[in-house]
Amino acid sequence: MGRKGFTLIELLIVIIIIGVLAAVGIPVLRGYIDEARYAEADAALGAILTAQRVYHAKHNTYASKDFQLRQDGGFDANDASSRYFEVSKYRLVKVTNNAFIAKIPGIIGGDMDNHFATIDQDGDITHN
Repeated sequence: MGRKGFTLIELLIVIIIIGVLAAVGIPVLRGYIDEARYAEADAALGAILTAQRVYHAKHNTYASKDFQLRQDGGFDANDASSRYFEVSKYRLVKVTNNAFIAKIPGIIGGDMDNHFATIDQDGDITHN
């Protein structure tokens, strides 16, 4: 008959293949996006770690208040801004002479809401 085109079966097979690829690909892509968001938090936490190390070098103890990090550690939350984590709302959760834990929360109402990232004096970073 000389007609050119696709049959209904061929179109259905293509749609099924695209559906399977999407079902597999979307969760993988979402994982990569979350990793990128956490990398942004890691960079901000690295700035806190650097400020704590500067403060420790000057005072032989870690800063227990945020104003100490700003004044003597040179930490400015604006310089460590993040789209997904509230760096300006970081908390020094536990501080002793030889140890500290700093925590930054995810942006409320954003993609990282109810997520936290923490760092300690050894540079160990954890995410919940």
